[in-house]
Formats: sequence, C-alpha cells, structure tokens
Amino acid sequence: MEQPIEQRVRETFRYLYRNAEISWEEIKTTKYIEAFLRESGCRVTTFEDVPGVIGEYGDFSKNLPVIGVRSDMDALWQEVNGRFQPNHSCWHDAHMAMVLGLLWKLEESPELRNQTAIKSSGC
Repeated sequence: MEQPIEQRVRETFRYLYRNAEISWEEIKTTKYIEAFLRESGCRVTTFEDVPGVIGEYGDFSKNLPVIGVRSDMDALWQEVNGRFQPNHSCWHDAHMAMVLGLLWKLEESPELRNQTAIKSSGC
C-alpha cells in the first residue's frame, strides 16, 4: 500500500533536511529529486555543468493551462550547535518537499493530467 501524501512529504523533508548541500554542490539532492520526478512519469531535464533538475508533468502538446512551480535546492554554510555545516535555514528542504507533494497530489487525480501541464524546477 502506498503511503499517504502527507507522510511522503514529511519523509522527503526529513531526508533533505539531514542531507543538505551548499550552492553549486547539490549533486545528491538533484539525483534524489530527479528519481521522484522520473518515478512519477515526468519528462526530466538535468544539466552536465550545474546541479538542478526540471520535471514536466502532463501534455504540453495541447493548448492547456501550464503551471510553473519552482524550488531552490541549496543550503547555507552555517554554524549549527558549534559546528559549521550545510543548513536549510531558508526552508528550501520544505519547498522541495512541497513541490513533490503537489506532484503526488496530481497523480492521485489522473483526470487532471489531461487538463493541465506542470513544469517544475529545482535549482
């Protein structure tokens, strides 16, 4: 049985929070988000020279409304409890989890796939 969306979003948030990567080094984060996008049937674009990922969900060949959703991926290098480390103090971990939550919610409503197209990016 598949997990409820709220639980998936929380687990995604916790993973991203614990595995923060600073700007221009979000290689594992890109791969993590890319895997979820591919699993959901998105067309995925990544880049050879920079981290980040774009996922497209829905039919872009029709004259449908297109919704753009974006999330930052990077963490800041900060002192946390006396130790310097990557830290999502701007809540980019939550933003990424919410964008995936939107995708998962749309998957629960397949009729929307033919009525809307979603372009999502994490950079």
